[in-house]
Amino acid sequence: MFSLINTFISTLSQESKNTLITHEIKIPEVANLTFDYPSFLRVIDMLCIDLAVKDWFAHPNYGKISYTSTQIKLLLSILTTHLLHNSSFIDTLKISHTTIIKTTGTTSDIILDIIHQIPKTTKNCFSNLKEFQYNSDTPIMEDLFLKLSQITISIERICFTIYKNMTNSALTLLKSQRNLKELTIQYHIMYDILIDQKAVSTFLDKSN
Repeated sequence: MFSLINTFISTLSQESKNTLITHEIKIPEVANLTFDYPSFLRVIDMLCIDLAVKDWFAHPNYGKISYTSTQIKLLLSILTTHLLHNSSFIDTLKISHTTIIKTTGTTSDIILDIIHQIPKTTKNCFSNLKEFQYNSDTPIMEDLFLKLSQITISIERICFTIYKNMTNSALTLLKSQRNLKELTIQYHIMYDILIDQKAVSTFLDKSN
């Protein structure tokens, strides 16, 4: 992961690199790259990006013993924005919005900020999104689902692992998809809820 993050950082614009340097984040020295690696990215897994960035900071080759949450958030934000803007399209989006992740990182908030900047009518990296996975043990991010429903209508597979009940925003996301083929809804075991009738009805209506 250390080498991968090094590679992605090396593809940042000079302006982004200068921002990192201002916040005392080292810029790795990477030889001329053969490919434009971010353009080949098809899967965005925010948990993996979160862990990879933290591992990068903690790696012995990084050269610093300590780092701050501000530095982590900054690199996560700049790197995720860069990867999304330079990928021709994202096929799969995975977001974990759990108590542990919220305590140690801010990836779900970062992806929401990025998505909010995408105009409704503009073709974007999520225009051809095929799979969306969302894992949360806290209340659903209403704004995230509503915004996704506005910028993509091509999702075929949705997997929710959620806290308590489905919400109207989640149902709006389901209804907006024109080719939804597979829906999985799981609830965290602490809640005695086995099935969500509204979500199932929405899916069945779209299947008819």
